[in-house]
Amino acid sequence: MPAPAPPRVPVERIVSGGQTGVDRAALDVALELGLACGGWCPKGRLAEDGCLDASYPLEETPSEEYAERTAWNVRDSDGTLVLNRERLTGGTALTVSLAAQFSKPCLVVELDHHPDATAVHEWMIEHQVRILNVAGPRESKSPGIYRLSRQFLHETLAGVSAPPTGRPGQAQTALITGASAGIGAELATVFAAHGFQVALVARNAKRLHALAKVLQERHGASAHVIASDLAKPGAPETIMAELRRRSVGVDVLVNNAGFGTYGRFAESDLAAELEMVQVNVAALTALTRLCLPGMLAWRHGKILNVASTAAFQPGPLMAVYYATKAYVLSFSEALANELCGTGISVTALCPGPTKSKFQERAGIERTRLLAGRRLMEAREVAEAGYRGLMAGKTVVIPGVRNRLLALATRFAPRGLVIRMVRRLQEERAPRPT
Repeated sequence: MPAPAPPRVPVERIVSGGQTGVDRAALDVALELGLACGGWCPKGRLAEDGCLDASYPLEETPSEEYAERTAWNVRDSDGTLVLNRERLTGGTALTVSLAAQFSKPCLVVELDHHPDATAVHEWMIEHQVRILNVAGPRESKSPGIYRLSRQFLHETLAGVSAPPTGRPGQAQTALITGASAGIGAELATVFAAHGFQVALVARNAKRLHALAKVLQERHGASAHVIASDLAKPGAPETIMAELRRRSVGVDVLVNNAGFGTYGRFAESDLAAELEMVQVNVAALTALTRLCLPGMLAWRHGKILNVASTAAFQPGPLMAVYYATKAYVLSFSEALANELCGTGISVTALCPGPTKSKFQERAGIERTRLLAGRRLMEAREVAEAGYRGLMAGKTVVIPGVRNRLLALATRFAPRGLVIRMVRRLQEERAPRPT
C-alpha cells in the first residue's frame, strides 16, 4: 500500500513587522510564493531604511514605537517563528518574552546551526499555526540575516502551503479579460497552472471554451466562460452579475482586454477610437471599482492591469492608444497607494511589443518599431506579470531593453522623445527589389 500523505502544514498567512532583516525576508518570501501576508508596523510605516514600500500590505499601529507593533503581531498570530544567529537581544528577545506572556507557541531557530525545515513543519502542525508571525534581528544588527532568512523561509514554506483563499471555503478565482488569445490566454494558463480557478472573458466564446477545456485537461482548473464585448458600456456590470449568479467571487482581477488603432488622429475612425477608450479605460475602471468592495470586505485581493511601455511617453500615429495606456499606469500607481495596508495590491504590467494578434488588428506590422525586431513571447510576458503580481510589485516591465527604454524617457528632452516615437511609428519603406 502507498505510504500515507504527510500532514499538510496549516499556515495560511505570514505576518511580520516589516523591519529590515528577518521581517522583510518573511514578507518577500510570502509575496513570492503567493501566500497572504500582512501584520502591524509602526505609525508612518517606519523601518530603519525609511518608509516601508506600499507593496507590503501592513497596517499601522497608533504609535511610532516598535514595541507596540511587536506585541500586536505576537498577539494576532497563532504562533511566532524567531530566526536568529546569536543570543537573543533587543526586539528579538522582547518577541520571545511577549509570546510567553500571550501564551502563544514560539519556536527559535538558529540559522548558523544547520536549521531544519522539517522541524518547523512539525511545530506548525503540532500547534495548528495558521497565522505565522516571523520575527528576528534587523539587518544592521545582524548583517546577512536577510539572505539567510529568505533562503530558509523559502525552503520551509515552498510547496507546503497552498495560496490562501480570501473567501473561506472557496478556491481562489482569477477573472481575466481579453482571455481568448495572446497575453490574456497565457495569463489564464499561468494562473491555472498555479492552482487558480479562472473566469475567462472575451468576445469569442468558441475560443474561450477551447481554452477552458485545455486548462481543465492540463491543470485540472475549473474555468468559467463569459462571452462579453467590453466595448459595450454595460458589459462590466453584466459580467459581475453573471459571476454572482454562479456564486463565483473574484480574488484576482486581471484587466488585460485592450486594442489599438493606427494612423493620424484627424483621419481616424471616431467610432473605433471611442470604442478603444471604452475597452482600454472605461471597462478597466468599472471592473476594478466593481471588484474592490468584495476584496476590501475580505482584506484580500490582487489587481493586475495590463498597460504597455506606450504608457511612458506620447505616441504620434497611435495618439489615443498611448494615452489610454498612460491612464492605466497612472491609475494603477495611484490606486496601489490608496489601497496600502488593506491586504490588496495593484500591479501595472507594461510589456513592450509582444507576439500576438495586437499588431495585426492595429495595423502596425510594417512600422519601424516592429519590422525585423524580435518580439517577446506572450508566455514570457504573462509569467513576468504573474511573478510581479505575487511579489506585490506596483510596476512590472518585462525585458531589460524595455526597462531601459522606459527609464530613458524620464531623462531625455520631451520633444526629442516624441520625435523618436513618431519615427518608430512610421511605416518602413519597402526594400527595392
